[in-house]
Parts: sequence; structure tokens; C-alpha cells
Amino acid sequence: MDPRRELSRRLLPWIYLVAGIKIAAYFSSVIVSLRPCTEYDSFFSRIDAFLLHGGSVIQFSNATAALYAPAEFLYYRMFGVMGTGIFFLCLDGDPRAALQMSGSIVTAYYLSLILFYFFPAQGPFITAGLPPQLMTAHMESNSLTNATALFHHTRWITPHTDYYVAFPSLHIAQPLIAVWFLRRWRAVSALVFGYCVLLTPAILILRWHYVADILGGLVVAVLAVVFVMATSSRDTAVSKQVSPAS
Repeated sequence: MDPRRELSRRLLPWIYLVAGIKIAAYFSSVIVSLRPCTEYDSFFSRIDAFLLHGGSVIQFSNATAALYAPAEFLYYRMFGVMGTGIFFLCLDGDPRAALQMSGSIVTAYYLSLILFYFFPAQGPFITAGLPPQLMTAHMESNSLTNATALFHHTRWITPHTDYYVAFPSLHIAQPLIAVWFLRRWRAVSALVFGYCVLLTPAILILRWHYVADILGGLVVAVLAVVFVMATSSRDTAVSKQVSPAS
């Protein structure tokens, strides 16, 4: 195979993923310019109160304050896990699977944007922020400030890193998608799944998401994988039908 063509096949999943996430960030900015960004936070708080038998993410976060630092360490390693997953698939000589993984993640983003449009919420941090010495505290404060500014049309803020969606949680959906696509390497897949297990409380400790958001992220991950795999299988079947007989 032409080395340049092979290189392009290996780079395509990365380009697709980065471009898809970047565009999704802009769409999230458009949504918060149209809808009050905290309109459904009280709704998700009530769902959490039911799920937690009267408790809340804020109470859980306060009770686990000693774990703020390790929670931040885990939370911000998620994109490294995504990159590792795509790397493994490309290293195995299967850029098609890498592209499917990227497609599933991007699909999850756009499914979440649809839900966000109808159920805009920011997260538990809007009612009680983290200690100011934490990096996450500044990120959450800036996120709410930027979303509010966009809604009131006071200025346009280019969302280099901001993604305003609380429900569903893509921070749990994305590594779960990686678990599926890395299943041929049982040890690696198990490690990523273990990361998901640790990441779940970290997300709540940092007050980024409600418990309902975590459950929503699980559903979105499944829907995204099913959609991409079904579409891929259909395209493969059509390709075989139109290919000339050998």
C-alpha cells in the first residue's frame, strides 16, 4: 500500500475526532445563547435527591473533600485514555475500527447536544462551588460566566475548551466507548473499565455532573456505538453488493 495513503488512513480518526469535538463545542455555545443554561438544574437536582434518597452531589463532594486532588488527576486524564484507545487500534493495523471509535465519540457528542437543547443544565457546581485553590473551581466559574454572557449576548466567546453540557455526561460516555472498541485486548479494556469505575465518583466529587448525568452518559454511549456499528455494517453490505464479482 502507498505509504502516504496508509498514513492518511491512520491520521483520519484523529482528525475526525478533533474536528468533531471542536464543532460540537461551537454548537454548545449556540445552544446556550438561545436557552437559559441553568433552566433544568433544579430538575436534575430533584432526580438526584430521589436516586440518593434525599442526598445530593454537593453533600457527597463535601464528605469526600480529602479526595479533591486525586479526583482532578483522574478527571483530566480522560482525553489521554481516548488517545490511547485510538493509538491501540491504529497500532493493530485497524484504522477502520479507530475511525468507528472516533465516530462513536463524535456521535455521542451530537446526541448530547440534542438533549442539551431540550434540557439545558450546567451541573451541581452552580449551587456551591469548590474551594478556590482548585483548578476545577476556576474552570467551573468561567464556564458559567461564559455561558451566561453568551445567553445575554454581551459578547461572543470562542469556546476553545468550554463545553456546556451537563446532561448527559460525556466524560463517562467516552471512556465507556473506548472499553467497547478495545475489547479485543482484555487487559487494556479492563484497565479502561477500571478507570471508568474510578472516574465516576471523581466526576461527582468535582461537582461537574449530577448522578442523572452519569446514567444519561451510559445510555448515550450505548446508543452511539449501536448507531455507528449498524451504519458501518450497512455500508459494508452495500459495498459488497455493488462490488463486481471476482
